[in-house]
Amino acid sequence: MNQALNIKIIPSITGLVCFLSSSLALAGCQPKAVAQVCQTKAYVIDTDPQGLNVRQQPNSKGQIIGTLPLYTEVNVSNHQDNWLSVSPIDPELQRVEFSGKGWVYASLLGLNTRGYGTDSVPLYSEPSKENPPIARVDSATAVTMLSCSGEWVLIKQKDTQGWLEPDEQCAAALTSCS
Repeated sequence: MNQALNIKIIPSITGLVCFLSSSLALAGCQPKAVAQVCQTKAYVIDTDPQGLNVRQQPNSKGQIIGTLPLYTEVNVSNHQDNWLSVSPIDPELQRVEFSGKGWVYASLLGLNTRGYGTDSVPLYSEPSKENPPIARVDSATAVTMLSCSGEWVLIKQKDTQGWLEPDEQCAAALTSCS
């Protein structure tokens, strides 16, 4: 019996990773998510009166180890799935009882765009200026954080999403950045 081989040509590394990931998922293997290193800042936008839950692990079942009130400014050091590893920038100044490091759901953090003196700031398809911008968002506008990579932040504002460069980020919730 002669059977035809089903050969897929994979044109890129990204395609190979996606193909292998889907093949592993079909086989019942789930690769462990790896945290992406970040070096950025943000502030809490969760309006829950009890505060934003900070968890020990990056998932909704992780033990709650503290809370952060609305507008608390945080350092962001890692991203894993939809979670960000954070620590308060200045717990005493901001009257925050939690002073350790933990995980919060990414879209409950935000920041502002800079672009002072201009109408808008550029967003990119990836955390790099190698390609032209894919969209623009208004200057001095609050945006929602989705992810991070190094000093770059993946943001969403209304229906627009893209990577915001470090120089256009402002993590001060109640004042502008210089």
